[in-house]
Amino acid sequence: MKVRSGLIALCCLSAGSAPAIAAPADDGIRLRAVAAQLYYERSGTLSEDLIARDPPFTGWNTVIGEGDAKEPSEYLLVSVVLANAGDEAFLDDKLTIRVTGENSKKIGERVFSGMLIAHRGSLCLPLWIDDAGCLGAITITATFRKQKVSAPLQLMCGE
Repeated sequence: MKVRSGLIALCCLSAGSAPAIAAPADDGIRLRAVAAQLYYERSGTLSEDLIARDPPFTGWNTVIGEGDAKEPSEYLLVSVVLANAGDEAFLDDKLTIRVTGENSKKIGERVFSGMLIAHRGSLCLPLWIDDAGCLGAITITATFRKQKVSAPLQLMCGE
């Protein structure tokens, strides 16, 4: 018993005197702005980025090509850029893209992990949303580590 007590005390003393583990250095990997584009099924093309658009995109009856849509569309491609200012890196961290509607109702979500990002390069990661023409007021959110980027988008319908 004496030997066991002495070992426990020694372990406790050793653990208490160990230096704190330093937080990992900033590796320069940043979550950049989200983008959203309509997929036009007639021409097989993508719209401009609806979020970065100036003036703001008017999504009204997009399913029949009204508002600022150039053609009818029922599909939305959401993308997020992860940029690297440092060395090539393999990332075990998760990057999540989520699209929510009114009352935070989940419309779509995609989680990425096991990503390889080039030295001073970037990754553009996608989420495809079907039946998007009349989603209403939505929020697109991307999270990576403690970083978060969100953007609103309106895809309203009515008479």
